[in-house]
Amino acid sequence: MPSHEDSYDSRPIPFPQRRRLDIRALADRTALYYAQDAAPGPRLEWIEIFAAERPTDCPVVVARNLGRAEEHVKIVNLGKFDPNSVDMLTLVVISGRESRVMQTSDGRRAYTPRGY
Repeated sequence: MPSHEDSYDSRPIPFPQRRRLDIRALADRTALYYAQDAAPGPRLEWIEIFAAERPTDCPVVVARNLGRAEEHVKIVNLGKFDPNSVDMLTLVVISGRESRVMQTSDGRRAYTPRGY
């Protein structure tokens, strides 16, 4: 499981963690989100923090049921990301500003080039 500095769950964001979110967004760091309760949709607060610092075409990886037969991974632009599509079985990765999407024989892949 990622450390608290690398991931954000659906519980209320206390001020120290909110400050880390602000810093990560400004520093162009990748953010992971996973829900820890059954409430539909993630807390919009953390998404809004990153959306304010990222272009709308920034890749967002939405992965559901990872490691299961029903596994489904899709890549959408931040501007088209639907937070209501997230549930307890979903992991969301908001990429950095320099991240890109490419088509491969295995489907679409998100990546961040080295040395940007």
